[in-house]
Amino acid sequence: MNCKLYETLLKMQNDIAEMKKDIKEIKEDVKDIKNSNKNMDQHINFINSVYDKYNNSSIFNLGFFRNSCDNDNDKKK
Repeated sequence: MNCKLYETLLKMQNDIAEMKKDIKEIKEDVKDIKNSNKNMDQHINFINSVYDKYNNSSIFNLGFFRNSCDNDNDKKK
């Protein structure tokens, strides 16, 4: 086999081996991103549920205090 051709084939094999390593790292990164997104979605859902509970409570309290203030104003008249 031609020496130049042999060197080229060796270089290509090394390049392919390096690409395989890069692909493996990329796959691991994608897996980490996927897990991170799942965790982020869980945090967002938790925050939204807390907000919904607080918001419903605050709407109830606001209505209660409005009615209370309206009743006080009616008594003063």
